[in-house]
Amino acid sequence: MRSEIVGTTALWIMLGVAFVVSFSADRATEKLKEVMSAFLVVLALQCLHFAEEFTTGFQRLFPPRLGLVPWPDSFFVIFNATWLCTWALTAAAILAGRSSRLVATPVWFLAFGAIANGIAHPLLSLAAGGYFPGLFTAPVLGVAPVTTSPRQRGRNRTTLQRSGA
Repeated sequence: MRSEIVGTTALWIMLGVAFVVSFSADRATEKLKEVMSAFLVVLALQCLHFAEEFTTGFQRLFPPRLGLVPWPDSFFVIFNATWLCTWALTAAAILAGRSSRLVATPVWFLAFGAIANGIAHPLLSLAAGGYFPGLFTAPVLGVAPVTTSPRQRGRNRTTLQRSGA
């Protein structure tokens, strides 16, 4: 159990930051419907990322990098499935018009986690001297929250209009 708790500490810290951001950001809930398409894209990419991690043994190779014992497959699947379900329920709540600061927390957590994956997996691969589980999907996942955000799409549209495209 120590391995599971210590090995996921960074994620729990990220969740805490997402909670603070959700409750401190002005108009945190007003924009939730606007980010729904981006949220769903990132969620789909997270599903692919989890599948890559699981099939290539992330749960066995990552914990030893921290001096911990490998995680049981059951822990890794339940942990990830719980978050995937939480994010799916979050999307359903937002689409049903049930936005709140608490509902915004998983949205921020997914965005922060995606960006962190985009940074961490290439670094883990460099440290491993080659492929490390999750590397193929991590870079796409890492840039998705930024490139699919409504603000970024608006900038892209403006740039295309200015260039005459």
